[in-house]
Amino acid sequence: MQKGRRFIVEFALEKELREPVVAWLKSRGYLVAVEFQIWHMADLVAGRYDVRIGRKAPRLLETAAVELKLHDVAGVLSQARENRSQVDWSYCAMPVGRVEKMKMVTLEMFRYQGVGLLSVGDEIREVVGPARGDGAKGRVESNLWRRCRAEYAGRR
Repeated sequence: MQKGRRFIVEFALEKELREPVVAWLKSRGYLVAVEFQIWHMADLVAGRYDVRIGRKAPRLLETAAVELKLHDVAGVLSQARENRSQVDWSYCAMPVGRVEKMKMVTLEMFRYQGVGLLSVGDEIREVVGPARGDGAKGRVESNLWRRCRAEYAGRR
């Protein structure tokens, strides 16, 4: 569908949002785990790690969680708000067409809750920046490293 001068990508399934969001996270230096257990099964959880020295796991610098939804603003906002207690940065990612239809009061709800909003289309745009959360806790930190260490080794 053409809107103005840019192409609007349409998504039929929530999982179609995953690939561009994973690429966005990786472009920011994160290693990404898909369907990762924090307080619930989060769609994406990512960690940015320090340089590994020896055999020990590298220091986890920061974490981000992203919940993917096509339409359900209240549901995705609730999930992402809860994620803030387990990660540094919590986002919701929704199709650009849905984000463009949001009223200002809806965008303010994201800001008030400290949750970032990503608009996913032919590019990803951070519409609302997140407030810093509480960071990764012990089990989340160790399990995230277990899921991401093979990808970390492949980056060298």
